Amino acid sequence: MNKVKYVEFQQRLDSLINKTRLLLHETENDELEKQMSVEINQTTERNELKLAFVGQYSSGKSTIISALTGDKTIKIDANIATEIVSEYHWNNVILLDTPGILAGKVESHDERTKEALKECDLIFYVLTSQLFDDVLFNNFIDLAYNQHFADKMFIIVNKMGMEDGEYDTLVENYYSSLSTIFKERGYELATFPIAFIDANDYIDGETENDDEFIQLSHFENFIEKLNSFVQSKGLIKKQFDTPVRILQGYAKDVEVSAVDPTLAELYVQFEKRLNSSQNETKRDVSNELYTFDNNAMSQVISVASYLGDVSEAEWQQKANALSSDLQKLINTTSEQIGKSVESNYEQLMTEVEEFGNRDIINRYYDRINTQLNNPNISIEEKQNLENQKKAVEWFKKGANTTKDVIGKMAPEVGSMTSGISSASGSALRDVVYNVGKFFGHKFAPWGATRVAANIAKVAKFGIPIVTTGIDIFMQFREEKKEEERRQQIKICKDRFIAEYQREINNVKHQFEQYLNQVMDNYNNKRKEINDSKQQIIFATEQNKALTKRIHDLEGEYVDFIEIINNESPSH
Repeated sequence: MNKVKYVEFQQRLDSLINKTRLLLHETENDELEKQMSVEINQTTERNELKLAFVGQYSSGKSTIISALTGDKTIKIDANIATEIVSEYHWNNVILLDTPGILAGKVESHDERTKEALKECDLIFYVLTSQLFDDVLFNNFIDLAYNQHFADKMFIIVNKMGMEDGEYDTLVENYYSSLSTIFKERGYELATFPIAFIDANDYIDGETENDDEFIQLSHFENFIEKLNSFVQSKGLIKKQFDTPVRILQGYAKDVEVSAVDPTLAELYVQFEKRLNSSQNETKRDVSNELYTFDNNAMSQVISVASYLGDVSEAEWQQKANALSSDLQKLINTTSEQIGKSVESNYEQLMTEVEEFGNRDIINRYYDRINTQLNNPNISIEEKQNLENQKKAVEWFKKGANTTKDVIGKMAPEVGSMTSGISSASGSALRDVVYNVGKFFGHKFAPWGATRVAANIAKVAKFGIPIVTTGIDIFMQFREEKKEEERRQQIKICKDRFIAEYQREINNVKHQFEQYLNQVMDNYNNKRKEINDSKQQIIFATEQNKALTKRIHDLEGEYVDFIEIINNESPSH
C-alpha cells in the first residue's frame, strides 16, 4: 500500500541520526556527538504531526489508527467506548483517539475532545454508512464552525465492506446523501475532503497477505489524501531539510578533525551561532503568527456577533471595516516579523564579527603562514595548508563584512531596500547590506512592504453572506418565523467565521512560505560551510576507510535533501 511519506522520511532521518551518532562515537568525538544531539533536538522540537480521530461511537476510529500504524495492540472493542482521549506516538506522529459521540445522546466528555483538538494538524471525523443523525451533524458543525476547525477537517466513512452493493455505487449514493444533509442545513459538503474505506478489511488483508482485501479496503485513497494534505502545508521541508544539513556538517567535521582538530572546532563554534540564529528566527515568527491569528479571529467573531441584530446597511459597514482592519493587521504583522528577522540577522552579524576577530583565529592563521614559509615542506603538505588557510580566511572574512565591497545579491534586493528601511531607518539598511554579503547572492531579505502587499493580494476578505430565503435583517419579525430566522442567523454566522478562518489560515500559510525563503538563507550558508570543509577533505587522504564511510553517508544526505525539496508545495 502507499506509505505515509511523513513517516517514511522520519524513519529515514532517524536512521541517519543514528548512523551519524555512531560515526561520532566510534571516532571518539564525544563532544561533537553531544552538541549534535542538542542541535537536532532544538531544530525538530514540537514539530510532531498531530492527527485526531473523532466522531461516532463504534465507527472504527481505533481500527483506523491500528491499520495506519500497523500496531495491533491498540484496543479495539465495538462494545466498549473509549472514554478518554488516547494518545499514540508513531514515528514523530501523534494520533489521538477521542471519545465517541453516541447517536441521539450528547456526551459529557465532548469538551475534553474539543480541548485536545486545538493543537491538531488534521482532524478525521469518522462515520459509518449510517452517516449523520441530528446529534452527530450538530457535533460536526460545532467542531467545524464554532471551534473553527473546518479548515483541517476530513470526513471518513468507514466499514464500507459491511454494506451490500458495488463500491462505486455505494460511494455515489453516500456522497449524494451527505450533500443533501449539508445543503438542507445551509452548508457545503465540498468544503471537506472525504474518503470511503474499510480499515478492518485492510488489517485482514495485511494479516492474511491477501491483496484483494487490501484493494477492497480503499485504504490507499485515504493515505494519498493524507500525503497531499501534509505536502500542501509544506511540512516535509520544514521538518527535515535543516536536520539533514546539520548531520551533514557534523559528518564532515570528523574528516576535518583528522586534518586539524582546531580547525574542526572553529567550524563547530561558527555553526552553533548560525543554528541558534535560525532557531530564534523561527520561534519569533511563530509567536507573531500566533498573535496574528488570535487578533484576527477576535475581530471576525466580534463582527459576526452583530449579524441579525443590526440593519443590513450597518452590517455591510461593519463587514467593510473588518476587511480594512484585517489588511492593516497583515501589514502590522509583516512589519513585526520583518523586525524580528532583521534583529536576529543583526545579532548574528555581531556574533560573526566577534567570532572572526577572536585571538585563537588570528594565532591559528599566523601559525599556518609560518608553516607555509618553511622551505622544507612537501608539495602535498603545502596544498593542505593552503586549503586550511582559505578556511581561516573564510572565518576572518565574516568579521569584515562591513568593510568589504558588496557582493552579488538577489536582483530585487536593491529595489526593496527603501521599503524595508522605511520601517526601521538607516541602521536596518546597513543590516540588509551586510547580511546580504554574508549570505551571498541568494540572500532573501524579509521585505515587509513586499510581503504584506503580496499577501494582501491573495487574501479574499469581504465574503458576502448568502441567506436561504429568510430575511435575517428584517426589522418586523413574524413570531412564527422567528425560530427559523434564528437558526438561519446561526448558520450565516458559522459560515462567515469559517470563511474568514480559512482566509486567515491562508494568510498564515503565505507568511510561512516567505519564512521558508528566509530559512533558505541559513541553509545556503550551511551548504557553503560544508563546501569549505569539503575542499579540505578532498586535499587530505589520511584515512581512506573513514573517508569512504563518510562519503557513503554524504550520498544519503544529498539524496534525502533532494527528495525533501521535491515535496515542497511548489512541486
